[in-house]
Amino acid sequence: MRKFPYACMFAAFVVMLSAALTSSRAYADFTPKTVSKLVAHVDDRNPIFVGRIPLILIHGIHGTASDWFGSINGNTDDEKEYFLNFMDYFYSSTLKDKYQLYRFHYLSDELPVKDIGQGLQEWLDDFIQKGMLNDVPLVIVAHSMGGLVARSYMQEHKHDVGSYSDEFGGERVLKLLTKGLSH
Repeated sequence: MRKFPYACMFAAFVVMLSAALTSSRAYADFTPKTVSKLVAHVDDRNPIFVGRIPLILIHGIHGTASDWFGSINGNTDDEKEYFLNFMDYFYSSTLKDKYQLYRFHYLSDELPVKDIGQGLQEWLDDFIQKGMLNDVPLVIVAHSMGGLVARSYMQEHKHDVGSYSDEFGGERVLKLLTKGLSH
């Protein structure tokens, strides 16, 4: 007689687990490109200069406040806030003459780091194919979890277009600068 209540509890647990897994947004609705977005940094201090080296900024965990990427276009203060200090320094220095800023945003909690790294590779391929990013080596500046995303892109994902087609992302990266959390 005692086995019946446990069997019912186990069956209820299996039903709840099944419902949770099948309704999970992470694997049901999202792909590497839908949980991430690469944007060309838009700023009135950003000079138009052909030939600058792409510099990709990648935020740490929960660095994007928005849950919906339809609003990420590079123009809002909320999108720039995470990197505000870096961008102020960047535009007050000669770095702006050598590098062209891009920002990579992603939803931290929806897919594994490997998939977010794939999203970066896919966005870079799209930008290169559409002429929105030069097909040249690039520099990545990443914070915390962004360093893991960069590492995944560099070691686990091959480009599909351009002069680095069929090569891992790391072949394209001139420099990777990472910064962990400090208290």
